[in-house]
Amino acid sequence: MGIENLDILVVDDEEAMRTVLQARLTAWGMSVRVAGDLDAAEASLVDSRPDVVVSDVMLPDGSGVDLLDRLRDHSLNIPVVLITAHGTVELAVEAMKRGALDFLTKPLDYDRLQTALEAAQAEIRSRRRRSEVEPEATD
Repeated sequence: MGIENLDILVVDDEEAMRTVLQARLTAWGMSVRVAGDLDAAEASLVDSRPDVVVSDVMLPDGSGVDLLDRLRDHSLNIPVVLITAHGTVELAVEAMKRGALDFLTKPLDYDRLQTALEAAQAEIRSRRRRSEVEPEATD
């Protein structure tokens, strides 16, 4: 299964990491936007909804877990892959409880990232099929 044609929002305060992820994901055939903090990510979400968010856990104005909460507050059911250089089992468990699709540690294992994005794409396709099958509510 290919993961091309996904619209990805990358959120990381390190410019080098944003650049590397953008280059890698673009090479995989994805459309990529970047943000350096939570506020920029939230503004980007208002402009256009991505298929998947890949976010660092540690951001200057909060955390990737805060981003999960903001997505839920806006009723946006977007798969989120969290990445961190400071991973702990407790943080990973908390992130997954709050709705993260996956939790990866830096330096990134790109095969694992690709697997996580394939899972996100499968989830998106499944959601779309369900919405096409389920009748809309009538008054």
